[in-house]
Amino acid sequence: MGKEIKVTCDSCGEDIYGKKYFTLNIWKVIHGKQTLNPAIYLCPKCFRETKLALLLMDAEDEKSC
Repeated sequence: MGKEIKVTCDSCGEDIYGKKYFTLNIWKVIHGKQTLNPAIYLCPKCFRETKLALLLMDAEDEKSC
C-alpha cells in the first residue's frame, strides 16, 4: 500500500504540499532548560500575517511571496 503525504497550514488548514511554505521552530526556555516544540507549518499568506516576514526576509525574498 502507498502512503499519502498531507502537509497543511497550521493556521488556516490550506493544503500546502508541493507548494511554497514556511516552517517555524519554536524553542521554549524555562529556568535555563531548552525544549524544542514541534515545527509550525504556515502558508505564505499566514506567514505574512505573523509579521515575521518583515524581520526574517530580505527585499528580494519578500517580492517572491
